[in-house]
Amino acid sequence: MVQELIVNPHCGPIKGVKSVHGDVFRFLGIPYAEPPIGERRFQPPIPKAPWTETIVAFSFSAASAQVFDPKESKVLEFQDIVPEVDPLFVGEEDSLTLNVITPAADEKRRPVVVYIHGGANWLESSRVSLYHMDSLVQRGDVVAVSFNYRLGIFGALDLSVLGEDAPKGAHAHCVRDQLCAIDWVRQNIAFFGGDPENITLVGESAGSMDISWMVASGALKGRVKRLVMMSGVASVTGFGDDHERSAHSLEEGQARARAFLKEIGISTFSELKALSTQQIMTRCAKKVQNSDILFDMDTLFYPRIDPSFTTQDPFIAATKGAADGFDILIGFTQYELGLWLTWDEELDRHSSEWAATTCPFIPKHLQREIAKLYQEELGHEPAGVQGMHLLSDAMFGAPSLIFADRVSKSNDRCWMYRFDYPCNDPRRGALHASDVTFFLGTWNSPGGKALIGAPQSESVIQERERLSHLMQDVLIAFAHTGNPNTNATSEWPPYTCTTPSYMRFDIQSQVAIHPLGRRGEFWLNAIVSPVLPDKRIQQPEKRERA
Repeated sequence: MVQELIVNPHCGPIKGVKSVHGDVFRFLGIPYAEPPIGERRFQPPIPKAPWTETIVAFSFSAASAQVFDPKESKVLEFQDIVPEVDPLFVGEEDSLTLNVITPAADEKRRPVVVYIHGGANWLESSRVSLYHMDSLVQRGDVVAVSFNYRLGIFGALDLSVLGEDAPKGAHAHCVRDQLCAIDWVRQNIAFFGGDPENITLVGESAGSMDISWMVASGALKGRVKRLVMMSGVASVTGFGDDHERSAHSLEEGQARARAFLKEIGISTFSELKALSTQQIMTRCAKKVQNSDILFDMDTLFYPRIDPSFTTQDPFIAATKGAADGFDILIGFTQYELGLWLTWDEELDRHSSEWAATTCPFIPKHLQREIAKLYQEELGHEPAGVQGMHLLSDAMFGAPSLIFADRVSKSNDRCWMYRFDYPCNDPRRGALHASDVTFFLGTWNSPGGKALIGAPQSESVIQERERLSHLMQDVLIAFAHTGNPNTNATSEWPPYTCTTPSYMRFDIQSQVAIHPLGRRGEFWLNAIVSPVLPDKRIQQPEKRERA
């Protein structure tokens, strides 16, 4: 028999249902903002007005409008009706909803884990099975929240280039949506058994990058208590004031936006507004079909340095203490770029020299030196794998390391991890987003198996289950106390500049030193130090552990 439950938070009555797979209640597809359509299209989010009629929250809402990529997911992950032929796009513009998973809607104040999905700010959705959080809630006494936010041209592109009537700051609407969802959580989560004063904000890939921009803006102060940043800071295109042109500047964002809009045939804001969702997405789909995914689409849709949101990039902000006061867990996977073999099967056939010259933020006079370093450090690997490691470090590993390095100079509550457990495909290794499946316990879901492969034996099932339980316990402990240590990881110290410790998650997880070794030292000393200021701030008094 289906067990239903009605809660009456400030927003209005909501009916949820007990999960058939576990002892948790699910409240899905709850609107947290007014639909961004009509006159609200391309505008900042407006919090959803309270309602009086009970919302039935039994199923996920539509995904945010996005180009559909059959190489990445099944249509069923994004919409309830599956057409005979794969569509060009999935989702809707009216998608600003969130999902709450709770052990009980009682008066207990449990830690709240809020998850921001990845997808380079132009793909994916909270409804994708990879991001379901039932397992985490079942294992730990927490309340979990996930949500959709506007993607691509609808929430992460600078439309001001289309004229005076175009909105300013539209490239940051994705993070404004996220902040609106967080505000909804703070106002209503107590009615679901959660503690609005103990929110852990978790993001992976673009989700983590967006968190770093919110840190830089100061917007998270007073909103959340802890941060988990998985595989991403700022964007995948560089650090700080890059050598020729800042990858994070408003000017760079506008230049990229102009080029993109020109390619899809839009020259004025009135023209854009007049197009239907289908017309816009059809043009975007054609653009994607003729684009390099990694170096074009995946580098396009991010917030920028902009007076309307933040005047400094996340790395500089962290150097100046913007992350002080937060408990932080930050990490990356050992072979991030393995995921991009999905779209470019030749990516691991290039050398480290090619990778060094392809990254636009590596200065020319250092390209040969860094390529040689990767050849020396990874001499046992083929040349193409050396190049893949350089790209992985440049786009994900090094930014995470650099951010931790900057944060740790004034915040002694920062821990690092590296995820080393490989997927089934030896060419893809411990690929981007594979750590998500273990932190959330979704490694055996359709999305998890599509990413890392189905387990091939009972021993592998047990192996994955042990690792997932360990990582879930780490996340749960962090949400409860601000310290990721459990009985199984009791000797995991915070990351510091002098002792750069990290947890290596693998079949045998253990604490280690220097997550990137000599490669990391090169990024920090030769490439980053000449770019970013090194303002050392006096260490504050240690805060009492929660």
